[in-house]
Amino acid sequence: MKLLHKLLIGMVAALGVLASASAAPVTTNPGVLQAYGPVKAVFVYKDASDQSQLLAASIASVIFNNQTDAIGTVKDVGNVGPFPTDITFILNNLSEGYQFATGVATGGIFYAKYATSFLDFGLGALSANAAAGVAQLSGPVLYVAFEDRRQDRGADFDYNDLIFAFSSVRNEVPEPASLALLGIGLVGLAAMRRRRPQA
Repeated sequence: MKLLHKLLIGMVAALGVLASASAAPVTTNPGVLQAYGPVKAVFVYKDASDQSQLLAASIASVIFNNQTDAIGTVKDVGNVGPFPTDITFILNNLSEGYQFATGVATGGIFYAKYATSFLDFGLGALSANAAAGVAQLSGPVLYVAFEDRRQDRGADFDYNDLIFAFSSVRNEVPEPASLALLGIGLVGLAAMRRRRPQA
């Protein structure tokens, strides 16, 4: 019983560390984004004074500009077809003159991270305008958040500078919370097997 108690305390502490690590640079690849069918996007949050644009690598036109598009703006990104296709979103920081892409590291750091819930970014609930825009998306929603500055140019790594929501886009890498739950289950299974009396 003492071992199980210690394991539970250790797991709770590990989950606390996962939650508090949000203000650190992401150095593990958050995964490849895949899109299918008609993709829509919503501009849901900004905390950046630099002027930036959101683009998709496969589409030449600008999707959003954080200085001219309002929070809650909904745009059609395009139809990528019925089968999952890799898609890369690019944040073009016009003020600083550099770009960050989803799933691509710059100097060992990933400047975009993903979540299936806006609450995972620690900013509370969506604003009314953002929520109204997200309500127009069909199916599961994936949020993509960018850090808009390089580490040597004052990045704070809170990944809340620009956040967008997408329909018909999914992340092919399990989120840390899912991995933590899987780990807890495996530890519990191992503890149960150890306690069984031998026949």
